[in-house]
Amino acid sequence: GLPFWFSLAMHGTEAYREAIERTLEVAHAGADLIRERDGFSLVTEPELSVVVFRKEGWTSADYTAWSDAALDTGFAFCLPSSHAGETVMRWCVVNPKTTTEDLASILDSMVAFTGCPPHPHPFWLRYRALTFTVPQPEAARPRSGCDIAR
Repeated sequence: GLPFWFSLAMHGTEAYREAIERTLEVAHAGADLIRERDGFSLVTEPELSVVVFRKEGWTSADYTAWSDAALDTGFAFCLPSSHAGETVMRWCVVNPKTTTEDLASILDSMVAFTGCPPHPHPFWLRYRALTFTVPQPEAARPRSGCDIAR
């Protein structure tokens, strides 16, 4: 809508082209990281900036618990998905500031995941110090069973 057109007028089509090319490059580099790592495999080849992969030995509950913990700590927003009836992980690189190192750190965290992350992401700690949240009833918050101390 209108915000897109204002942004396009402000930054120009060249900036949009560069941003899209960057997300495609990072997504494909992320697919290469998955190919190189033991315990991970691509489910499909990347399409645009979407990469679908599996972590060997993980169940649907493992993907959900990791995803919930990553989101709760502000580390990453990666959601499990489904392919041919199997629960898998899906990246969609949409921010041109995302780096290959960011994707590598996500894979590292999945390897190290034991049910709860060891500590919140440093950026999230700084951000949370400057904001407040309105508590939600526990029933309204999806949970993986991982109760992170706040």
